[in-house]
Amino acid sequence: HPSIIKLHHPITKQKMRILTKKTGWVIVTLFAVYGFILRIYSLGQQSIWIDEAFTINAAETILKKGVPLLESGFWYTGGILNSYITAFSLAALRSAGVEFAARLPSVIFGVLTIFLVYAFGKKIANKEVGLISAFLVTFSIWEIAWSRQARMYQQFQFFYLLSLYFFYKFFFFYPLL
Repeated sequence: HPSIIKLHHPITKQKMRILTKKTGWVIVTLFAVYGFILRIYSLGQQSIWIDEAFTINAAETILKKGVPLLESGFWYTGGILNSYITAFSLAALRSAGVEFAARLPSVIFGVLTIFLVYAFGKKIANKEVGLISAFLVTFSIWEIAWSRQARMYQQFQFFYLLSLYFFYKFFFFYPLL
């Protein structure tokens, strides 16, 4: 009967496209949550290994002197950005433990890489490729392991992929000629 109010409105094609568009980001966000849990779980439990000690020493001298000058007089130039980010993390989160505070930046960059890999895969191919790639990065034992180290490798990977993403985007979508 025409006077009865319809409680359910049909989903329009435009609304369906919006839902479908957001579905990929919802799924990759769930991947990132799982990835964060896998990377952060018992993060501070293992003791520091020798390469992490170099990073932490550099970060400690940044906090004391403002530059990564080690006690030996050697300027630690292996991962300058990482040394400063680790110094900030140590200053802010030392109460959570040196191991945890020093490793947290790698966890954050590891999780951000999941989002970046999805966006890049989606850009160069399609949403499905992006999701499969993000899934592989989320659950890869190598990705998890390096995301749990106080080293510069996750930042390097993140910024390398970000550079490729922007190169691809500008080269193919904003050609010079």
